[in-house]
Amino acid sequence: DREASLRVTTSYGEIGVGRMGRILSDAGTYAQRGQFIIGSSWAGMTGGTEVITDATSSRLDNMVTYKSPKFGGVTVLAQYGMGDQDEGENTSKTDRYYGVAAVGNWGALSAMLGFEQTNYKSSFAATATAPAYAEDQDDSIGVEASVAYDFGFVKTALTGRYFKDGAGYNTIVDDTYDIDRIDGYGVKLAAAAPLLGGTVQGMVGYMDAESSDTDEFGDLEVNRYTVALTYEYPL
Repeated sequence: DREASLRVTTSYGEIGVGRMGRILSDAGTYAQRGQFIIGSSWAGMTGGTEVITDATSSRLDNMVTYKSPKFGGVTVLAQYGMGDQDEGENTSKTDRYYGVAAVGNWGALSAMLGFEQTNYKSSFAATATAPAYAEDQDDSIGVEASVAYDFGFVKTALTGRYFKDGAGYNTIVDDTYDIDRIDGYGVKLAAAAPLLGGTVQGMVGYMDAESSDTDEFGDLEVNRYTVALTYEYPL
C-alpha cells in the first residue's frame, strides 16, 4: 500500500510505473514536498502542507512517471495515473490523475512549480437501488509553488497552493464539517535548524477555503491557522 514500482533510467531520463507517490506530495521516489520542510502531514496531526490545502491521495495505483535529466539545475517530472484497476482504469468509471512539475536546485537555493488535475469519474455503475448514470463533475485543479534557501545555520521555505474543486480538506479529528469539494488557497512558512545533534523544525500556515457546491453545502467557509514544532534526532 505504499510504493511498488519498476523504474528504467537512461541518458534521456527515467520512467517509472506502478504504485507511487504524487510529485506534489512527500511520499516515495518522485515526491518533491519533503525538501521544503515539514512536507509531511505527520498522519494529519502535526502540520505541514497537507493540513492547509485540499485533501489529496499521497499515493496512487497504475501510475506512469517521467523524470527528465537535469538541465541547468532544473528537473522536469510528469505523471499520469490510470485510476483504480478495480473500477476500470483509463475509463470514465474511475478518477484519472495528471501532474507536472519543474524542480530547481542551485546550491543553497531550491524551488518548485507544479500543476496537477484529477479527472473525476463521470460514469457510475448500477447498484441494487439505482440504475447506472453519468454525471460530468468538475475536475479538480491544484497549482503549487515552493522556494527554499539554506543559510547554513537555518533553512527557510515558503510554500503556496491554489486549489479548485479539491476533494475536501484534512479534518484532523473528525468529519463533522467535511465538505465534498472546496476552492481556496493555503500558504506555509517554515524553518529548520540543527540543534544538539538533531534538527528542529517549525512552521506557521493558513488556509482559506469555501465549498465548491453551494447547492449541497451552502456558503460554507473554512479558515485554518496552523502552528507546528518538531524535533528529529537520528538514533
